[in-house]
Amino acid sequence: MNKEGHSSKPAKKAIEAFKILLFLSLGIGIVVWFWIQMKPEDKSQFLASLREAEYLWLAVSIVLGLISHYIRALRWRLLLKVNGYYPSIPNAFFAVMNMYFFNLLVPRLGEITRCGMLNRFEKVPMDKALGSVVAERAVDLLMLLTFMAIAFLVQLPYLDSMREALASTASNSNPQASGSSSSGLWRWIVLGLFALVGLFFFLLRKNAKISALYLKGLNLAKGFWEGLKSVVLVQEKKTFWLYTALIWLLYYLMTWACFPALPNILAAGPLPPLAIMAAGSIAIILVPGGVGAFPVIVAAVLALPHLGGVPQGQGLALGWIIWAAQTLLVLIAGSISLVSAPIYNQARTKNRF
Repeated sequence: MNKEGHSSKPAKKAIEAFKILLFLSLGIGIVVWFWIQMKPEDKSQFLASLREAEYLWLAVSIVLGLISHYIRALRWRLLLKVNGYYPSIPNAFFAVMNMYFFNLLVPRLGEITRCGMLNRFEKVPMDKALGSVVAERAVDLLMLLTFMAIAFLVQLPYLDSMREALASTASNSNPQASGSSSSGLWRWIVLGLFALVGLFFFLLRKNAKISALYLKGLNLAKGFWEGLKSVVLVQEKKTFWLYTALIWLLYYLMTWACFPALPNILAAGPLPPLAIMAAGSIAIILVPGGVGAFPVIVAAVLALPHLGGVPQGQGLALGWIIWAAQTLLVLIAGSISLVSAPIYNQARTKNRF
């Protein structure tokens, strides 16, 4: 027995060392993969922005993001308490960072691995953990839509100038185009969108595959609604919504904190970070990690006159800075969490006995 126990210790240490190397290699692999996906001009712009950036502000953004993820872990514990589970704060935080880390690899994979980590170390059943994640995602979707609505309402007075800027861009690309033809183009675009929506609903009645897709979307919407209803069962409701407000406020502040990182971009104010949050979220949803798409959207947003009229090169550089801050946070904190979780729980188990 003693010999077997003694011989198993080196094997366990070897396994732990392998896990550490595996997770570190995985983090490096993600960085390399992102670099390969980038276009040459994006690489040069990114390197230039790194040379010009004031890294103190990048660090400030990372710290704000880390605090928001920590508060997310605290909020998640409130949802888990509804079903009678009380995970430790470190394990909840490790699981949250584990989610962000693996979502960089495969979208939505992080939700599964997040629940799996809590199941492993806290014995929370997968179905209960997944149910709490659905509730959390429903609340976050509601907050995202709220931010988008605020961003839209705040920019209502500038819609005319935005349309003029877009028309000017179109006329520059086609000097023969006039303002009236640009206006007519917008009308055709709107009519075309209505036609596509009408065609889609018509096909729902004729095409079984599209009907199945529609039903799947409907079930997903019902799942989010059920998640929102489960929030009603949270006992500390004021604390839950305070955490939610703080999470999204910190998301906003970590975006704003990146603006001083490039000294040339001074025309910031409170509106551009809000617009970037609203538009940038779409890029992150559509493209895994938002790589490539997020900086382009940031440049397009900042190029609008009422948002500073920032030159495209500078806007693209700032987009890479914001993206780099968020990605570095996930890679560093995610890798540390994956390595720290087994060590923390091993020590925790020893202290119990």
